[in-house]
Amino acid sequence: MRGSLAVHRIVLASPGWPRAAFANGIVSYVDHMKRAFEAAGHEVRVAAYAIARGGEDAALIRGSFARLGALQRFTTRVGWKLAPDVAARVFGALDARTSFRALHRAWPFDLAEIEESRGESLWVARAAPSAAVVLRLHGPWFLNAAARGVPVDAAFERMVAREGQAIARAEAVTSPSRDVLERVRERYGLALPHAVVIPNPGPEPDARALWRRAAAEPGLIVFIGRFDRHKGGDLVVDAFVKLAAAGRSVRLAFAGRDDGVVDDSGRRWSFPEYLAAHVPRELHDRIEFLGQVDPEKLVALRRRASVVLFASRYENFPLTLLEAMAQGCPLVCADAGSCTEIVEKDRTALVFPAGDAGALAERIAVLLDRPERAAELGEQALADYRTRFLPEPIARVTLQYYGEVLERRSALRR
Repeated sequence: MRGSLAVHRIVLASPGWPRAAFANGIVSYVDHMKRAFEAAGHEVRVAAYAIARGGEDAALIRGSFARLGALQRFTTRVGWKLAPDVAARVFGALDARTSFRALHRAWPFDLAEIEESRGESLWVARAAPSAAVVLRLHGPWFLNAAARGVPVDAAFERMVAREGQAIARAEAVTSPSRDVLERVRERYGLALPHAVVIPNPGPEPDARALWRRAAAEPGLIVFIGRFDRHKGGDLVVDAFVKLAAAGRSVRLAFAGRDDGVVDDSGRRWSFPEYLAAHVPRELHDRIEFLGQVDPEKLVALRRRASVVLFASRYENFPLTLLEAMAQGCPLVCADAGSCTEIVEKDRTALVFPAGDAGALAERIAVLLDRPERAAELGEQALADYRTRFLPEPIARVTLQYYGEVLERRSALRR
């Protein structure tokens, strides 16, 4: 059968390991795919840039901080000027090559999947030339950096160029969304004829965790994400203030790290600073900033919500959105990036223009005023999720693609 998988050993690169120690969408993706691949009878190793307790089964992609420090001391002594991002990229690439070469010698793998970040897939391909390398577009810098408010400077352009080189030379490319793939093609002028769109999987729905209208707390708005420009934490706070100013009895539970929001002038605001400057003091006790929360507690938090928000200014393929759908939560979602490929406007979520706090407040008000509509959206979201985002069928499609990649390699060598 065309595309049947001859691969048995698969390496998945991850920012960290294990999943329980890292609040990161790529780590969660790797965890879901590893389990599904193993259930299909394949051997899987994780190669991680950081390993915490419980992740000893992963191979470490070794850091370069010691060598980077030595280089910086040397260049300072001889009078050279070396941009920190250049040094970090060079040593990061060397470490990726060294680490993957050692892994391939100890555990000869057939295929490795690695994200586009820093262009390290080029070095992985050189480290293990007998193995196929699939580049996964988890979040190209030219897309996500802009949403974070990162300045478009020389370091930005170097990173973007390096990732473009890796994408252009990749033998295989997958993308979680059509939006990301088409933006990459346009940015770099690449056809990428063998690239495919395969969505990220989410968790298996748990009947005990499903959202129920009767258990929801009236007026409770829940947001799960970093307080930064990328995730739209400032928009959430602004929308809450608008609702409260209109006389609504609302409360906001904000769960996520405080990374600071960069405003249009370039100023960074921490959550306490933003609260003091943008929220009337009498509303402060109606906002609960929870910080980073354990996944189990997030499940319970969503069950209490009258509405769950997703407010990012841009997204590749957000796991938190999938997790809310898997619980059947009523959703208000920005039309950012791939989000409209995940939710269907007015059927599985109410959608607002990304970056518009006023429109966000209006959509929230609709669901607060019409709890039956909220429940209907949640039911449709869960039904849609079950048909599109479960790990097993997504792993099956991915394995089929891996098989096609290996068949092309084999044909070129004949």
